[in-house]
Parts: sequence; structure tokens; C-alpha cells
Amino acid sequence: MIYSLEELKKLKTNKSVKRELLKYIPIGGIACIEGWYRMAVAELIDKGLPFRKNAESFVNVKFDASSILAIHEKKLSPGELFAHFLSVNGFEELNKNLSTIAGEDFLERFKFTRINPESAPNPIYFTKDAPHIFEGVKKAFELRHIFCHELATSAKYSIRQIEHCAYGFFFFLIGADRVVQDLLEGKPNNALL
Repeated sequence: MIYSLEELKKLKTNKSVKRELLKYIPIGGIACIEGWYRMAVAELIDKGLPFRKNAESFVNVKFDASSILAIHEKKLSPGELFAHFLSVNGFEELNKNLSTIAGEDFLERFKFTRINPESAPNPIYFTKDAPHIFEGVKKAFELRHIFCHELATSAKYSIRQIEHCAYGFFFFLIGADRVVQDLLEGKPNNALL
């Protein structure tokens, strides 16, 4: 996505064409986050306790017959089925759902999760950058909603905003995936150490 954005910025074309193409950066970025989210939810729930028990607190998840039969036929794991029906319509809902399954505030843990290998001499965390990353992802959700669900002909956005979204969801996916891996491996929250 970032490479595509950089190429779009260099593109010598009509301004309205460039603006139209820029819309697909937040749309594609949120699609990536949604795909990652479903895989992360599935992995956590399929891991078992405590995540499966935590997921029992969701009350508005509705399953259909074909999905239940797919589990019986072993086409889907319980986690994959659950993830399919757990919505993510914005950044706050993403955090709420992942926090419920994790049993702790997902975004707080994100801030203190080491993102480089433990064997590296200098630990790297997103602690200082987390608010900026989160704002980029929130803006991407907002723009994706406008571009996909509203008449966006008069929507106001700049290349700078799109760039902020792209870097936001890029770094969010790096850190969030590390959080999930740490949870799966039973590593403690670094903020509590």
C-alpha cells in the first residue's frame, strides 16, 4: 500500500483521477486490517483458554445454519466461524472486541509490546508513536466508510491524510500482530513489568 501511495504521488495525471485513485488506499488498508482481524480472532479462540472463555461474553453474535454445518464438516474451526460473525465497523469496535477476547486492553498492550526480536540489542516499542498510529487507523476507517457507503463526491481529504492513514495501518498491523503472537505464547504484558 505504501509503495502504491508513493507511485500515486509521482503519477502525472489529471488531479481528479489522482484523487479518485487515492480513495483506494484507505479502502485497501481497512480490508487488510479486517482480514488480519478475522485471522487473529480465529487464532486466539482456537488456542483455547482463556481466550475462548473470554469470547463467551459476546451476546449479539448470531450464527446461521450453513456456518454451523461447515464446522460439523470440518471446513471451519470454531475460531474461524466466530471471527466471521464478529463485526468490526470501526477502530473502537476492533479494540473492544480484541480486548474482550484478550482479557485486557488491546491498545494499551500494543503500546508496550516489543516489536523487534528479543535477541536484538535495543528493544523497539510503539509507546510514543501509538497515538499517531491509532489516529491514522481511525481516519482510515472514517474515510473508508465515506468512500464506500456515502456519496463521496464532495468528501474533503488530502494526500497527507491518506499518507497518514497508510502509515497508520502499516505500523498498526506490525504491532497488533506482535501483540497477538505474544498473547498466544503466553507472554506477560510489558506495561505490567
